[in-house]
Amino acid sequence: MTRILLLAGLAAVIASSSSSSSSCLVAAEPAPVGDASGKEIDAARRLQSDADRIGEELTVKMLSLEVEYHKKKEPVLKERNALLKSIPNFWSTIISRHPNHHSWMRGDDEEILKYLIDVEISDLEREEGNYYPLHTFKLAMRFKPNEYFTDSVLYRDIKGHMQDETASGVNWLEGKAPVEPSFFNFFENNIPDTRGKSQEHIKHEIAHVFRYEFWQNPFTYYDQPTYHDYQHLSEEQYQQYHEDLLQQGSGEHEQHDQHHADL
Repeated sequence: MTRILLLAGLAAVIASSSSSSSSCLVAAEPAPVGDASGKEIDAARRLQSDADRIGEELTVKMLSLEVEYHKKKEPVLKERNALLKSIPNFWSTIISRHPNHHSWMRGDDEEILKYLIDVEISDLEREEGNYYPLHTFKLAMRFKPNEYFTDSVLYRDIKGHMQDETASGVNWLEGKAPVEPSFFNFFENNIPDTRGKSQEHIKHEIAHVFRYEFWQNPFTYYDQPTYHDYQHLSEEQYQQYHEDLLQQGSGEHEQHDQHHADL
């Protein structure tokens, strides 16, 4: 998938700059110039406005193209996912091999994830005012019967930067509810802060990783050796290895850091 989040972020920047640039120009004190220079500046400003409008048209068309090809890809990804259900511990392996997973996990989280049998991403209808068409989706996780909670499906509806999201909640069995921040807080409406990260940061990080990394190409992580397989490397060397592997494995992760910043 071509840089979806980067384009969405670019569109927002262009939209905001278009509405604010004129007011900034009016408020700023113009540099003293002669009549001839003043005319040239005014003409240059008009041409810049024309160029900005063309840029806006380009962004809208590129976003439209992203959505079109996203819809073409979705049936293929769902067919792929149907096959992945038969692979034991596939999704728990994916999650455990992400370099940020330690910031999400506590207590029995990794043990609970062994009961995970399926992950599904599905589009939600975009609400008015939400400029990010591909940021609006449902993340659902299906579980085998287990000794921790009664739910077979946990989900969260992600709505870009909108705040009125809904989550399934978790019906914990007696004595099994986590006593510290947990990965499964993602499926609650109130997400506790953890390791200095805000609730919103944690939510957006997990949502981003599942939507734009795990869902698009889980094999990037499934085929990746764990840190324990490379104990002779320093942590910096391993992180560099991980980054190189992502770049080689799929061009879809080229803008990971920018995407994360946009969320």
